[in-house]
Amino acid sequence: MSGMSLFYDFIAPRQIVFGWGRRREVGALGRSLGRRCLIVCGAQALIEGGAVGEVESALRAAEVQPIGIELAEREPEVVDVDRVAARLRANGNECDFVLAIGGGAAIDLGKAVAAMAM
Repeated sequence: MSGMSLFYDFIAPRQIVFGWGRRREVGALGRSLGRRCLIVCGAQALIEGGAVGEVESALRAAEVQPIGIELAEREPEVVDVDRVAARLRANGNECDFVLAIGGGAAIDLGKAVAAMAM
């Protein structure tokens, strides 16, 4: 690759919110980002235990429509990112932002999908 220069830009999310009880803020935080979001969830237990339902309710109360849930129970692979990004593109990029709930795998998938769905 002599004579060839490669340049990249990395843009990280401007805000990661975490800590006990912070779910109460999700409606207002989400509303500041848009009106529709895709939720990326890090564990089936968060769905079954009601945490995701609580987040969806808070978003709806703030006039933000959750358009779906994607599960990320392992570190995302390229095929995972491609599948979720393709889903968003096929629906006309129907979301304004991606909301990741859970640990690093969910956050990683959320970031990658947000970047690739453009």
